[in-house]
Amino acid sequence: MEEIKKVERRQNKRFQANEGLFIVTEPYTSVHGRIIDISKGGLAFQYIESRDRPDKRFKLSIFLKKHGFLIENVNVETVSDIEITYFSQITFLSLRRCGVRFVGLKKKQVLQLENIIEFHTTEE
Repeated sequence: MEEIKKVERRQNKRFQANEGLFIVTEPYTSVHGRIIDISKGGLAFQYIESRDRPDKRFKLSIFLKKHGFLIENVNVETVSDIEITYFSQITFLSLRRCGVRFVGLKKKQVLQLENIIEFHTTEE
């Protein structure tokens, strides 16, 4: 039997997001979701499926519940967007997991991102 090797495409170390770390796409009413993990190269977030889905390229902002925005207007490009169906005895939700890579971060945004990783994540 052949062994299947998983190819890791990430170039940056991933960190698990602490509770309360979210994204919102622009315009702010489009898509919002909970950040799952983040690195200096991009992030993954989970959102409830609706008519609105992120485009291939879009802007997002990262905010911390009860503290407001930590970084705004970040250009990103979608790497993956897959369905994750969630069932419970009470409800059925169609969730999606979206992975994005950061595009053309400004110096200030890089510093803000480093701050988010240092203070609002844990190592995986």
